[in-house]
Amino acid sequence: MLKKTELKKLQNFLNLQDDKLVENFLIRTVGFLKKNDTNEQALLRILNVIFTDFQHQQNENKTSNTINFNGVKNEVLKKHGKKIIELKNNGYGVRRIAKFLLINHKSKISSTTIYNFLKLQNKGE
Repeated sequence: MLKKTELKKLQNFLNLQDDKLVENFLIRTVGFLKKNDTNEQALLRILNVIFTDFQHQQNENKTSNTINFNGVKNEVLKKHGKKIIELKNNGYGVRRIAKFLLINHKSKISSTTIYNFLKLQNKGE
């Protein structure tokens, strides 16, 4: 197993905040390498999948229990607030988020409402 300083370096390099995520990343990577005889392309592909999964988990941990619904009356925002923040963290703009909610959840909400909701979230940080 790696030393604590090496784990911290890897944690900083991977840009993961949680020590457990780094350990799980290493365990999954070693498990994959033991199961498969891979070439460089396959290794890079699986590392990308594992790393993306952990970034998603980290973003989910960051947004859970930190949503500020102070003064929010809109039921769509209350229902899909976590998803809205997740989409914003993944680079979506407010118009694209509004379109996503309309297409995938049949929930019509204005871009301005989404913008104000996200602005409210940033004030809480």
